Amino acid sequence: MKRKIAAVAAVVLAVTPLTGCKKERINSKATADTVSDKDRAEETCQEALENMFKAQYSFNGAENYYSYTFPQILLNQLKINGTYDEKITIFNDAQRIFVENMSQMPEITEFTGQDELTDSQLEAASAYFVNIAETELLLGLDPRGINITEGYQLHYNFIDYNGNADTDDNECVVYIENDGWKVIPMSAERLREKYSNG
Repeated sequence: MKRKIAAVAAVVLAVTPLTGCKKERINSKATADTVSDKDRAEETCQEALENMFKAQYSFNGAENYYSYTFPQILLNQLKINGTYDEKITIFNDAQRIFVENMSQMPEITEFTGQDELTDSQLEAASAYFVNIAETELLLGLDPRGINITEGYQLHYNFIDYNGNADTDDNECVVYIENDGWKVIPMSAERLREKYSNG
């Protein structure tokens, strides 16, 4: 993934302002739209990636962002444990500083390809979500409880937050039964290499 921002870096952003000339202050365009359950049920994998992308670069976009990157079973457990609200606040506070210093709102300009994930890559996707659970100290998640029915590696071009064009970025998007599309911010090959048992 060539994009500079990742959820794991959100805290760092809070103390690392961007350098360079800011064209104009990002305003209401950087406010994340809430996606309804009905829309989530009908959206395509490309729309899911676009919606996650918008949430990532928006004011107060944390809830939308995590709804596209964490399985609902993990989000529910974070709420039960009482750590969900703090996680949302940390992400939003960090992104607010970042968004205020962007030269422009990033956007995906074109999807250029779509590769169906193999069975081994789908299994690696389940292991990826188990790893997230362990990172969040939600131990004991059974990957069989996350039923991934399909997945794709999407290729796309985009304009970054400095106004620069970038080509052939790629990320994986998988569909979890009764939950919707989830974005995994890495290539299919990287996903397999890092999380496959084989």
